[in-house]
Parts: sequence; structure tokens; C-alpha cells
Amino acid sequence: MNIRFNAPWVALGLSLLEDHVTETERLIKEEAIKIRKEIDAVALAIADKDVRDEYYSFSGDDVWKMEEYFPQLHRASGLISIMSTIDAGLLDVCRYLALKKNVPQTLTRNRRGSDVWGAKEFLNDRLGVRNVWGDASWEAIRFGIMIRNALVHESGVVTKDELKEYISRTAGLAIDAATGKVVFEEGYLPRLLGTVKQFFSSVMEEAALAQP
Repeated sequence: MNIRFNAPWVALGLSLLEDHVTETERLIKEEAIKIRKEIDAVALAIADKDVRDEYYSFSGDDVWKMEEYFPQLHRASGLISIMSTIDAGLLDVCRYLALKKNVPQTLTRNRRGSDVWGAKEFLNDRLGVRNVWGDASWEAIRFGIMIRNALVHESGVVTKDELKEYISRTAGLAIDAATGKVVFEEGYLPRLLGTVKQFFSSVMEEAALAQP
């Protein structure tokens, strides 16, 4: 059976997310540069050094929001959106492959509470897709779920040692020493999206050869 990455709804969702992540990051960066230029222009017109320093101090909150707060907020919400897309995408892939392979669709929500785990069990046990779970792409998704859970349930504070170890060795991720919260660098989400696309392609490629 010739099954390619014939899941355009998944590819479309990931492509839209990629565009959103990239464009929002660009707009935030442009606005941060604009605010800095406006602040500098006003400061140049202030002759008194003490008054000028006070103005810079007063304006610092606006700079912090555009250079630190809003980028982190955007990246955190982007991570949550990516994980939600994976949830829905894996369920759709399961249904699609079950139909193509004439496998009864008995997919139910896994006891762990996420559609990803139920889909993983179905792909592995019913559709014969077993090799992808050892890939680095699945590891990135699995830990992405853990980060999503930390954002949603712990306000971003990382408490699990396993997740701390993963973040310490993953480019684009860090833990704030003062707050214990996960910190996202600019390039993390685009790399994650590329990894997710590769994962779905690998699932479809393996499914084409697998015997349930």
C-alpha cells in the first residue's frame, strides 16, 4: 500500500503556525526597535543629565515589555498551539490510516489525559507504527508536552528533573535562575515546527510499510 504524507490538514495547520510564529516574532522585534528609537530621540532633547537618566529609567518598563515579556509570551503561547495541533493531527492521522488499512477505529482518550498518548498506543498497537518512538523528533514532542503542562499548570515553573535535564541540553531553551521558569530563545519554535513536520512524515512513511 502506497501511503505518503497524505495528510494535508496536518501540513496546513503546521504551515499556518509557522507563518504566525515567524511573522509575530518579526513584528515584536520591529516594535521593540521602534520604541528604543523613540525613547532615544526624546532623551537626546533633554539637556539635564539627571532628568535624562530619570526618563530612561521611567521608560525602561516599555523596553522590557517589548524585548523580554512579549517575546516570551508569544513563544509560550506558540508552544501551546503547536502541542494542540499535534494532539489533533495525530488523531486525524490515526483515523486516516485506519481507513486506508481497513483497521477498526477504536481509538479512545488515553488515561494520561492527552490525545497524543491514545494516538501513540493506537499507532503502535493497531497500525504497526513502532520505530518512530525512538527518534529524536518524538523526544522533542514528548518534552514539548511536558513544557506545555508546566506552562498551563505551573505558570512555566519547571519542577521535573527529567525536564530540567532535557532543557539543559536543548538549544533554544533555558531555565530562569531566579524564577525557575522555562525561557524560550528566538529560534526554538521554528526548529520545533521543523521537527514536528519530520515526525509526521516519518509516521506516514513507516505506516506505508508496517503490518498491523
